[in-house]
Amino acid sequence: MPRRFKSTGLKDPPPPAAPQPVHVHVRLVGGVLMSAAGGKTEFDFEVVNIGQLLDRLGSDYPELKPILAKGVAVAINGLVYRASWLHPIPKDAEVVIMPPLQGG
Repeated sequence: MPRRFKSTGLKDPPPPAAPQPVHVHVRLVGGVLMSAAGGKTEFDFEVVNIGQLLDRLGSDYPELKPILAKGVAVAINGLVYRASWLHPIPKDAEVVIMPPLQGG
């Protein structure tokens, strides 16, 4: 015999709002990155997370795309992230993109 559940009359909570793009200031560090960006070292973008930032940067500067695909380190307000591409970027964050960090 199937179970029957009584309705409590409560509604499900609404789904969380989609993250909204925020303004971030980006600096490139490292000769290879700067050279691939045509010598430009600073950028401003409206993005949600690290992955979206790297996609935008690669779209705007196609020569950067293969370098970004190989892997870079991304520092957000001084904290370094590697392969955390879904990590949200806070509003007005200072972002530094650099070659991958080596060492152990």
